[in-house]
Amino acid sequence: MNGQTLAKVLLVLSLLFRSEAWASVSLLTGAVLVGADRLPSTGREARALDDVVRDFGLRAGLVCLVREHHRYESGLTYSRAMLLKSSLESYRWEVEELTPLSTLTGRMGLWLARRGREQVLVFLFPLEGVGYVSFCQVR
Repeated sequence: MNGQTLAKVLLVLSLLFRSEAWASVSLLTGAVLVGADRLPSTGREARALDDVVRDFGLRAGLVCLVREHHRYESGLTYSRAMLLKSSLESYRWEVEELTPLSTLTGRMGLWLARRGREQVLVFLFPLEGVGYVSFCQVR
């Protein structure tokens, strides 16, 4: 089963078995984020996340070329994070966990996804009652 087929199967299953029947798709990676909505780039939340992601990148000596953000209205759980990781891998991204996500303590997770020469930082923010995933294409 190729990556796109797996992503479609995940999306259909989420629509069938969840009362919160939505998902968003990352424009940078193609990954499906089950239970998430893409944030408009002009919104207050997206601008705040842009600042955090950009500042982190600069401190790490990286330049964020493109950013996108997704919101989990009912929270970012470990299982949702693992679905995201599986979706990334189905699109041939190699995912390296730089900082482990802890939904129990609310500690941010950070992954580096690589595919060929492409590199994307994946920020996972498990906040109380809501969660965010941000993607940052770096060079």
